[in-house]
Amino acid sequence: FDLDGTLVDSLSLWNDIDIEFFHARHMEVPKDYSKKISHMNFLEMARFTKEEYGIQESAEEIALLWTNMSEDAYKNRIQAKDGAKDLLKHLSSKGLKLALATTNKASLYVPCLQRNKLDIYFSLAKNVNDFNTSKKEPKIYQMIADEFHVLPKETLVFEDILMAIDTAKNAGFRTVGVYDKANREDEERIKKDADYYVSSFQELTQI
Repeated sequence: FDLDGTLVDSLSLWNDIDIEFFHARHMEVPKDYSKKISHMNFLEMARFTKEEYGIQESAEEIALLWTNMSEDAYKNRIQAKDGAKDLLKHLSSKGLKLALATTNKASLYVPCLQRNKLDIYFSLAKNVNDFNTSKKEPKIYQMIADEFHVLPKETLVFEDILMAIDTAKNAGFRTVGVYDKANREDEERIKKDADYYVSSFQELTQI
């Protein structure tokens, strides 16, 4: 499972951070900015932002600033999507192994998972920042499959972003596209490319 936009609803937080960050530098949020960086790891996002838009601070300073701006929300406010906990509970009760595969930093996602009581369902959590990778390449999915001793074709990857879905599918994984309003422009492509598609986890828990 991906985290942001898939298991938890963090769209409004990152929109607010983007607005505050760019406005503090007398800029509007660039068109399609969130879409351009969505597959990157945290430091890649910062490097891209610095180079593409001429930001004065170093990439490391930008990444630290974003972390500080978002820590309180992940610790205290961001909520799981409707039906997410019930789905994880159901899958876990069937003996399926569950893993988290995220582009977010552990300092943000760990307290969010704990507060929403989702952490207990995952036997493995990996984030692309630890392996100098992104979701442009399937390394994080392959590492999880290897640790679980399963083949890609035996593994479902839940993602809300088109690029991540295509990355996983091209590597032989079965994919579930999850609706998130941040990616509604890609909804038809996600429906077409993913093996399965859900508008909400409640659809699955009802089944």
